[in-house]
Amino acid sequence: MARAVTGIAPTPAGRYRRLARLSLLALLPVLAWSVISTGRRYLDAAALHGGGADGWRDHAIVALGVDTARSSAVDVLVVGLVHLLPVLVLTIIAGGVWERVFAVARGRPFDPAYLVYAVLFTLLCHPAVPLGQALFGLSFGLVFAYAVFGGAGRTFLNPALVGVVAMQVSFPGALTDHPLWTGLAGHGGTTLLDAYHREGMAAFAWSGIDWGGAILGRAQGLMGETALPAILVGGAILVAARLASIRIIAGAVIGIVLGSLVANAVGNGMADGGLATLPWHWHLVLGGAAFGVVFLATDPSASTTTNAGRWIQGILTGLLVVLLRVATPAHADAVYPAILMVSMLAPLIDHGVVAHNIRRRHTGHAH
Repeated sequence: MARAVTGIAPTPAGRYRRLARLSLLALLPVLAWSVISTGRRYLDAAALHGGGADGWRDHAIVALGVDTARSSAVDVLVVGLVHLLPVLVLTIIAGGVWERVFAVARGRPFDPAYLVYAVLFTLLCHPAVPLGQALFGLSFGLVFAYAVFGGAGRTFLNPALVGVVAMQVSFPGALTDHPLWTGLAGHGGTTLLDAYHREGMAAFAWSGIDWGGAILGRAQGLMGETALPAILVGGAILVAARLASIRIIAGAVIGIVLGSLVANAVGNGMADGGLATLPWHWHLVLGGAAFGVVFLATDPSASTTTNAGRWIQGILTGLLVVLLRVATPAHADAVYPAILMVSMLAPLIDHGVVAHNIRRRHTGHAH
């Protein structure tokens, strides 16, 4: 799904469908892991609080005969599906409706590539997201960051990312007082970073989360954020299929490490360093850092196309993630706004790289 604004001719529709199938294949491990981790975390929270909450999902879980005290493998699977499946079905149907509307209006074939963004958006949702809010976010992203530009190959922003940011802005207080998902700041993601900002490593101790537990998805997060091993598998598929640039991923890791080292150097000299003293390896496994870098920052339609530009984009993304996390404790995760801001700069970064290369060639010829 190469960006049309680069001047590269759009690839045939059949190629877009093939790329969409490969992208969906890469997302399958994350979907499967998300079902299991969401079910396990819900049952852990329900056991801690003596039962579920009072939402329609909780009533459905009870009606399906789930025993929150026993928490068998079947219970975990059922609970996970009750949370993820309705959102996934809704986004696929709603996305299909919008794709059909714009396909008819513009006289072009129906393109199933939107399915990739519907799945991505689902994985970016709070497990207890109200379906109306999910419908709004998905519709906003697909209409204003996808369909109006002509669909696959012509957009320059990731529609799923735009949709989830629109939800964060439109419903900032939603789900922040949920009785079970207490580790989530509504659509903004995990509260662990905010807790660390106030209490340091003690926040992880009282929450029962160590670094290994964070890797395995024991910390509460948005549905796709808690699947680090599956994210790595999906990322390997994307890189092998040349749908994701390893340069962007490696650059983002470098940016996070460099940003953390600088922040630590500054934070250690302060009376209250807050998130500035969080080690870089914790930045990588908490919140949406891993999912965002692998599946969103590398989106071919919303990323740079030059090799040097990919390194620049990745490093800028990692640095901005750390900067926003350190500087904005009220929105401690800040991964998705950071990725969106750098994605908007992608055409400018490519333009700068090309202009630099042209100047260097002219200078070389002059000598």
